Amino acid sequence: MENPLDISGAEAQPCEMLTDAQVTGLLGTDINETRDDRSGPTCRWYRYGSQSASVAVGVPNVTDNGLTAIYVAANDQTYKFFKEMTPVRGYPAVAWGTNDDTMTRGVCNVAVGTSDRATVEATVTLSKQNIGTKDPCEAAHQVLDMVIGNIQGSN
Repeated sequence: MENPLDISGAEAQPCEMLTDAQVTGLLGTDINETRDDRSGPTCRWYRYGSQSASVAVGVPNVTDNGLTAIYVAANDQTYKFFKEMTPVRGYPAVAWGTNDDTMTRGVCNVAVGTSDRATVEATVTLSKQNIGTKDPCEAAHQVLDMVIGNIQGSN
């Protein structure tokens, strides 16, 4: 990749990839936050109740093949859902999943290749009233636009 993005700060502090104002803009108030490092530094924000929705962003470390690993999994049918998306601030982006849950469950994973070996990913789960009316992949793409902008601003 011609201009790899330094994501070391995001790896160290995944819950800083989005600002408090951005999280509030996405999910509203009364938000819970959790960090999970099982498959790489990840932060998840979520709400309970009738407005339940969530956003997770992370830097997976299960492979060092970047987006190539997602393309391979799509080609061998591990991922039944795969869609190339418009680049995020010049970095390639794809939506992927073991199944297409975008309209039935309102869930989508999007990955942005930040170098030949790394990705930053977002998973969005829409609130029940938005399932079938909004595209969770576009929402995850918008989240990653914020994340990449924040990382670029801190480098």
